[in-house]
Amino acid sequence: MHRRFNVIVAVGVIITGLWGCKTCEKLEEQLCADLGAADCALWKQAGGPASMVPAGRGAGRACGNVLNSDLGYQGMLTGARGTAIAEALKAAYESKDKDAIERTKGRLEEHKKAIQQGLDALKGR
Repeated sequence: MHRRFNVIVAVGVIITGLWGCKTCEKLEEQLCADLGAADCALWKQAGGPASMVPAGRGAGRACGNVLNSDLGYQGMLTGARGTAIAEALKAAYESKDKDAIERTKGRLEEHKKAIQQGLDALKGR
């Protein structure tokens, strides 16, 4: 009986672990879909998934919580977009492409406005 219980617990842990990986993969896929291909690539280049998407023990639950919370997801998306814009601005400066610098600065200003709107919405809650 004791051995059977151990097997059931082991199977449960494996299934939970697999579910958690899938949930975090789904979160990363959703972020990339909302960012768009170019910004997703920049976000990944900057190490965004490793620094933003939960990993390790309890990651599946954490990723699920983010996916099921509009406020949490929007916060993570805003952070990912900011990372992508920063990476684009860095590349533009490194290449000394004045047009790309100005375009990216414009994107940064729009992003700042979106962040401020989000903060204002939070204050109104």
